[in-house]
Amino acid sequence: MNIVFFGSPLFAVPFLNTLITSEGINIVGVVTQPDKPAGRKSEPKPSAVGATAEAYGIPVLKPEHLKEPKVMDRLKEFKADAFVVLAYGQIIPGNILDIPPLGVVNVHPSLLPKYRGATPMQAAIREGDKTTGITIMKMDKKMDHGPILAQLEFELPNDVDYPELESIVIRRGPKLLVDSLLAYEAKRLEPIPQDDLKATSVKLFDRDTGRADWQKQSAAEIERMIRAYCPWPGVWTTYRGKRLKILKAGVERGAFLKKLGSVIKRDDKILVICKKGALELKEIQLESAKPASITPFLHGHPDFVGSLLGVSS
Repeated sequence: MNIVFFGSPLFAVPFLNTLITSEGINIVGVVTQPDKPAGRKSEPKPSAVGATAEAYGIPVLKPEHLKEPKVMDRLKEFKADAFVVLAYGQIIPGNILDIPPLGVVNVHPSLLPKYRGATPMQAAIREGDKTTGITIMKMDKKMDHGPILAQLEFELPNDVDYPELESIVIRRGPKLLVDSLLAYEAKRLEPIPQDDLKATSVKLFDRDTGRADWQKQSAAEIERMIRAYCPWPGVWTTYRGKRLKILKAGVERGAFLKKLGSVIKRDDKILVICKKGALELKEIQLESAKPASITPFLHGHPDFVGSLLGVSS
């Protein structure tokens, strides 16, 4: 089975490696993002996928735009049976979807149709899902809308953060992809349309996505955000006019009579009062400072307990 692989970041490399080393699959080409300046000298550096492909001697395309006619021509020359897309970084134009006879296969790290869009793993953690999974699907012209070839569901640990969930997907996803491709080529898999009525969408983040709202959010919601938005955009508030990132936290149940956003000390725990419950601060980082566990931070900021977080000044 001849495959052209579309991908860019380190996350996609284990999938590419598994495809390269799998019987019955031949990677005839790789498409990745253009080299970007890196290091002190700002010298062009290939993407993680591009560097991997070059190390194996696989032809690599690095187009600025997929709609360029020469890109279309080159993709046709590969005579691939299918294209595989994973974290490539550009929308795949409709005319490219029509090139390979078996279509374009996408790896999506959630159980579609839930969490269509750019941030499905973060969404599963943020929403407190008990399970999540990986979907192998055929792409069509709509975002994460195409029919499903295979899915793998697994339990989502209640303390998992985004990097840990990414590692789980990297461990479990490559074999699912290979098995699905070979079964699909052999006509042992029938694509199943998604139920659009069950679909939800998730968007890219900006820095404000991670702002904690003590007035509207519970401690449990903010704690899940901390794990979901690690390492970026992170969860933050303000303390005396400076941005304060919350790196690790726990949830304290119960009712608290203090003003929302107040920092209190209870039983050797430093808590922030939330709409429901309180957030126990374990590791934080003040703007322009290094991360610190809460006890050393208090030594340098004895007025922290009793302060009100999230106010403009």
